[in-house]
Amino acid sequence: MVREADETLWKYIPLGPHAQGSELLDSLKSFTKDSDAHIIFAIIDKATQRLAGTIGYLDTSTKDLITEIGCVLVLPSFRRTHVTSHATSRLLSYALSLPEEGGLGLRRVAWTANALNEPSINAALRMGFQKEGVLRWHKTFPTSKVSTHPPLGKGPKPEYGGRDTAVLSFCIDDWENGGKEKVQKMLERRK
Repeated sequence: MVREADETLWKYIPLGPHAQGSELLDSLKSFTKDSDAHIIFAIIDKATQRLAGTIGYLDTSTKDLITEIGCVLVLPSFRRTHVTSHATSRLLSYALSLPEEGGLGLRRVAWTANALNEPSINAALRMGFQKEGVLRWHKTFPTSKVSTHPPLGKGPKPEYGGRDTAVLSFCIDDWENGGKEKVQKMLERRK
């Protein structure tokens, strides 16, 4: 399943690297096991019926009407195609559309990424997400991953560095003021 060897696939995320789909599945199960607010989907390319990646809703709150699109992992042969924009468009549309339109009626969809992960940040910006800022030292990251800060060498997890996190959002007012039409155009994209 995950036969495509590409170091950039795992560079900025806490998962992997995994050579087999079963390893990725186990890793995703571990990632989601302690939360009822995470759901991860497989992205299947309709043309080839092949696994193209993963995407999901994270930290969803029906009380606050918010969610985050995350675990966006697109396999190398599907990058620079319609796959990321289609998957993101579908999740945005479902999250922000009103219940009478078949959606959840949420008010805010977040997108977070390693502050150094320009491809992820740019993908969100292309979809219409607005950059809000950067959370400094937001996550601990092993030295095998791209960290914003080097390991401290002392205290808890002395071998871990720190990750700054870029925060973007797509809110209900963005959706109602042209965002919905922009997302629909992204769904019509074929390449």
